[in-house]
Amino acid sequence: MPANEMQGVATKKEEKLALLNQEIVAFAEANTLHPNEQMFREWIVSRLREMIKKGVSENAKVLCFGSCHTGLLLPWSDIDVVVQCPVEIGGSDTNGAGTSYESESDRVRERDGRLLRRLRSIIEDSTLAERKSVELILQAFVPVLKFIERTTRIRVDITVNTQNGISSSSTIRQWIEIYPPLRPLSLVLKQYLFQRGWNEAYSGGISGYLLVNLLVFFFQQQADLLPTNFAALFEAFLRFYGNGFDYKRFGISARLAKRFIRAEDRRRWRQRPPDGDCLMVEDPCDISRDLGRSCYRVGEIFKSWNDVYIRLHLLSRDGVPRRSVLSEFVQVSPEWTERRQFNIKLADCIANCVSFASIVSHAGTAEKDSGKESEEEGERARR
Repeated sequence: MPANEMQGVATKKEEKLALLNQEIVAFAEANTLHPNEQMFREWIVSRLREMIKKGVSENAKVLCFGSCHTGLLLPWSDIDVVVQCPVEIGGSDTNGAGTSYESESDRVRERDGRLLRRLRSIIEDSTLAERKSVELILQAFVPVLKFIERTTRIRVDITVNTQNGISSSSTIRQWIEIYPPLRPLSLVLKQYLFQRGWNEAYSGGISGYLLVNLLVFFFQQQADLLPTNFAALFEAFLRFYGNGFDYKRFGISARLAKRFIRAEDRRRWRQRPPDGDCLMVEDPCDISRDLGRSCYRVGEIFKSWNDVYIRLHLLSRDGVPRRSVLSEFVQVSPEWTERRQFNIKLADCIANCVSFASIVSHAGTAEKDSGKESEEEGERARR
């Protein structure tokens, strides 16, 4: 290729990366929660806490973890809640007709299942959730109760008697301090996964915690790229996993900052699938827990990341699109944008005791189209 043509390609690439970097920064800023959105989330958790203490036990603890606690959340991210309850809910420690459980883990799982069923009943009998949205998934590795709050349409995930979420949140907060690109890149990638239905662990996707581990491991392996602009890191991340990482042969440990050969790993994983079609990613807070054990769509996801990388590479040759680079791969639906505006305006009306008349028409359209205690628990969990 003649020198002038090579210079032209290099210039286009620089322009593309500069624009993409600006758009990643703008995306992260635009999707930072408005104080009104944060207020609604706090209200939902407060309402849940009140209901659970009244309907289950005064000693029950209701704590937030995950993206709500770390700040790595989008406006439509779930609220992750763990209910820690020391009392047995109905039933007994034996299996019906006096037969003991085969293992302690079976007994604990049955105990937690009873608690989740009680929580489902409480939520269904309240005005908090859209009734048809309440879903109890007992077959998941970590059983979960899911529902959608009826006014804001914010999704809530409830687990019980677990410590992993609290301790992992504290670890992620430390990583955010070490790796400034972690927040903007995780938000962009979360949106990419969300709009394709690849963001739920129980359906074979990549959960938020798993995604953070993938990003941190990438930063550790590509330390020479730090610090650099977010666009270059984004492109390198897509190439690293999309075309360079053999997940069937290697596992990932962000704790040790290195990969390991799956066939030679002799640790006793908890509930590890027998095949190699899923990711193997060590939980840095519990090294016997495999975060990728249910990510059976990893091949599909990694291939899509490679496709995005190729498209980005072609933009260097074809020129920067007039509209934007990021919108080639990441879009926010008009319904979600409208829902955000509705929630923000609704909170203002409530705070100012204003008549709901001013938002009725907007509400109709939207409906149609559509802390501190946690940190202390995290410290105790790590100890």
